[in-house]
Amino acid sequence: MVILIYYIVRNFSKIFFKLFYSFKVEILSKIPENSCIFVANHQSLLDPPVVAASLKRRLIFLASTDLYKIPIIRFILIKTNSIPIKKNTADIEAIKTALKKLKEGYSIAMFPEGGLSKDGEIKKAYEGAMYISYKSSIPIVPISIKGTHDIMPFGKFIPRLKGKISVKIGQPIYPDSTIEIRKGIDIMRDKVMNSIKEMFEL
Repeated sequence: MVILIYYIVRNFSKIFFKLFYSFKVEILSKIPENSCIFVANHQSLLDPPVVAASLKRRLIFLASTDLYKIPIIRFILIKTNSIPIKKNTADIEAIKTALKKLKEGYSIAMFPEGGLSKDGEIKKAYEGAMYISYKSSIPIVPISIKGTHDIMPFGKFIPRLKGKISVKIGQPIYPDSTIEIRKGIDIMRDKVMNSIKEMFEL
């Protein structure tokens, strides 16, 4: 049932985006076949279904506990086995669950800015995704999402039926095990966010 609901939501989203928003996905580098950590900028509540619709594989999302307060979104998050994570904190339980899912062969998706961008600009990222990458030795695949802020910006719950959504999926970024983890996380965070910004500006 969980898998069925995930694919129903994903396929409906893909059809909806193509019908109304000229939905376009560009894959700029080969995506590893094994588990990945997909990391994207976050402009709108549309972003999770956009990421799901952009990839063929089953994803498990880490979603802010704030979203579980919205009934319809709570239902979808629970029914798709999303992982609740507390904003702006080192949520150890959420990280442990994410590491467990990666070990089981799943891929996870995260929005490391810690919430929606109110102005559509890309913000500084928190380090959770990079920490998970180092602890699991699994690469981060950066994703740039453009257009969702104009269609359904912060504070809105009904999308405008006009606009364009473009997604770019970049080159995998691997944790460097030859350097100290604290320094490595900072370097990796810069690489990931710079990659997203560069794709966003293309």
